[in-house]
Amino acid sequence: IVRVASRTITKLVIDGNNMCYEDRSFIGLDALLALTYALVVKYEILVVFDAAIRQMTRMSDREIANDFPREVRVHVVATKQTADETILESASGVDAYIVSNDRFRDFTDKSVVKGQRLIRHEIVDGRVLVHDLNVRLLYKQRHVAD
Repeated sequence: IVRVASRTITKLVIDGNNMCYEDRSFIGLDALLALTYALVVKYEILVVFDAAIRQMTRMSDREIANDFPREVRVHVVATKQTADETILESASGVDAYIVSNDRFRDFTDKSVVKGQRLIRHEIVDGRVLVHDLNVRLLYKQRHVAD
């Protein structure tokens, strides 16, 4: 509790694909969009997606980025690359944290993992919960590409 209360966060790097699932079901971008609109007033935000997001949403990079607040930077990694290394490198500053449910066990040498600057989230019944950031949001799911 003390560690959480005493930290300084200026930047959040969000694992975009990770925030598009409730349990194992793909729910699209809506929960992630709601979260970025709520957090952009307080933090610098970068959302990083795996290339698979293009196929999953049936959207281009530009179409994906257009739904986010203009202050939020959105990056889709190159085809056949995973987003993990980009996410970890983008959160290398001491005041940068990652929002993801991944543990990044293959990257224990990275400063963000060593420093335990990983923030978990939950998506349950139309709500986004990020307890470490005191975030509890309702979101409305528009539609998911089949």
